[in-house]
Amino acid sequence: MIGIYSGPQLESVVTHPNEYFHAHYINNQANISGHVEAYSVAKGTILMLPVE
Repeated sequence: MIGIYSGPQLESVVTHPNEYFHAHYINNQANISGHVEAYSVAKGTILMLPVE
């Protein structure tokens, strides 16, 4: 899964109204992808973000 955080500046531009995240799924073979409407994160998951 890959996604972006839009912040309030791009809400409804790159996300749905009242949402700040936009995510897509891409499988390991890179031949199936799609928009992700809902997801959950398991307790203890580590979120890794790039450094600016």
